[in-house]
Amino acid sequence: MAISLENLEQRITKLELFVYEIIGKKFDEIDKRLEYIDKRLSNLYEKTESDKTEINKNIGLTKTELYEKIESVKTELYEKIEATKTELYKEIETVKADLYEKIESVKTELYEKIEATKTELYEKIETTKTELYKEIETVKTEIYEKMENLRVNLIKWMVGLFIAFATLIITAIWAILSFALK
Repeated sequence: MAISLENLEQRITKLELFVYEIIGKKFDEIDKRLEYIDKRLSNLYEKTESDKTEINKNIGLTKTELYEKIESVKTELYEKIEATKTELYKEIETVKADLYEKIESVKTELYEKIEATKTELYEKIETTKTELYKEIETVKTEIYEKMENLRVNLIKWMVGLFIAFATLIITAIWAILSFALK
C-alpha cells in the first residue's frame, strides 16, 4: 500500500502546525512569567517611592516643630528680659546660652538620625535591587536554557522525521524497482 505524496504533504503540514502550536504555547508561558516579574518590580518601585515620600514628610514636620519650639522659647525669653531686665540679665544670658546648646544638640542628633535612616534606606534599596537583579538573571538563564533545550529537541525531532521520511521514500523506491524488475 503506497502512501501518496499528497497524504505525506498533509501529514507534514499537520506536524508543522502541531509543532508551531507547542512553540507558541511555550512563548506565551515565557511572556506571562516576564509580565509577573515586571509587576513585582513595579510594586517594589512604588513602595520605595511611597517610603521616600513619607520620610520627607516626617522630616518636614519635625523641622516645622523645631522652628515653632525655637520661636516660642525665644518669645518667652524676650518677655522675661523686658519684665526683669536689670535683675535677671545675667541669668537670662546663661539660660539663652543653654537653650542654644540644647537646640544645637537636638539639631545634631536629628541630623544624625536622619543620616542613619537615609543610609539604612539606601542599603535596603541596594540589597533589594541586587536581589532582584540576581533573581532576574536566574529566571533569564532558566528561560534561555529551556529555550535552548526546546530548540535542540525540535531539531532532533525534525532530523528524525527527515530520516524517517527518507527511509520511507527509499523503501518505496526499492519496492517499486523490485516490482518493476520482476
